[in-house]
Amino acid sequence: MVEASEDLREACRGRFTEEGWLLAHAFLFCTDEGKDVIVLVPPWPYEFDDRGRSMYSKVLRKMAQATDAVGIIFVSEMWGLKEPLNEAEGNKWIGRLHEHPDRTECLWFTLETLEKQESTFVWVAPIQRDAAGKPSLEPWEHRTVAGAGRFIGILRRNVD
Repeated sequence: MVEASEDLREACRGRFTEEGWLLAHAFLFCTDEGKDVIVLVPPWPYEFDDRGRSMYSKVLRKMAQATDAVGIIFVSEMWGLKEPLNEAEGNKWIGRLHEHPDRTECLWFTLETLEKQESTFVWVAPIQRDAAGKPSLEPWEHRTVAGAGRFIGILRRNVD
């Protein structure tokens, strides 16, 4: 899965560079009749506001559960922070990161596996905009995130 995530991460960077934007979407890693399968979860077609993000995260959790997914990649443009917060502080900002004084626009890429349910691998590429508003991506920064969030812990089997 890590190798596939590297290829997909660079494909997402290329797509963002080419188009200047990227819709939220995901890939599930499943096994079907003994064969490994990567399933594309289509981009979210509606507004990706607070309600849309909540709905899409629920869709991802249900699809992961229904397919017995062993891994998931999620990618989206999001607000991020230059410095990660500890879990307690981070939980205070869930759903409100756009209000944080140190927020920055970024491309967010996560990899979560059943083997490592206690943490999610995250790559963040900050987005810079020139005077005309044209975006460009900085290099990927790798982080390991523990804790909770709409798009963290998607594979946890205790979903309803």
